[in-house]
Amino acid sequence: METRTQKEQVDASAASKDLQSVSSTIALNFHLSGQNAIEVYQNIGENYTNIILAPAMQETFKSTVSQFTASDLIGKREEVKQIAYTELKSRLAKYNIIVDDFNIVNFDFSKDFNNAIEQKTVAEQNKERAQIEAQTAMIQAQGQADAQKILKDSGSLSDAYLQFLAIQKWDGKLPSATNGTPFFQIPIK
Repeated sequence: METRTQKEQVDASAASKDLQSVSSTIALNFHLSGQNAIEVYQNIGENYTNIILAPAMQETFKSTVSQFTASDLIGKREEVKQIAYTELKSRLAKYNIIVDDFNIVNFDFSKDFNNAIEQKTVAEQNKERAQIEAQTAMIQAQGQADAQKILKDSGSLSDAYLQFLAIQKWDGKLPSATNGTPFFQIPIK
């Protein structure tokens, strides 16, 4: 019977608190208690990893995952790991199996859930972008209004300045008709 640290890795699936399907690969580092290895051999046999370990890992994963919503599983991964580690350590101790470490290699959710998360993220990004654009437009409009008020109050809002503003907004196309007043006058020397 091997008493050095070993690794057991299994694929597990469960339902989260909000009934989302969760799949994962989980890994357990463990070793047999050296002084009780003979007892494990006599009572369980050499195949103790399939008889005791794998089912305990599956059951622990199911019971731990069911305590969290799917989004909490992502955000509280370390807490999920710690709860599973503590439960496995307690569960396997009575079989003289010492748990060294427990790892959640990955979390996979249903395609629909992943799509919903992606859509929610995109919607939040679009909302933030729209808010920023609206704030920018408001600041620009306020700045233009303030500048025009200052120019008006100071008497600097002259015909030449107004013509300059018109030229700044000009799209490069001459108007097809005018009311007799030229769009701008070219000085003749």
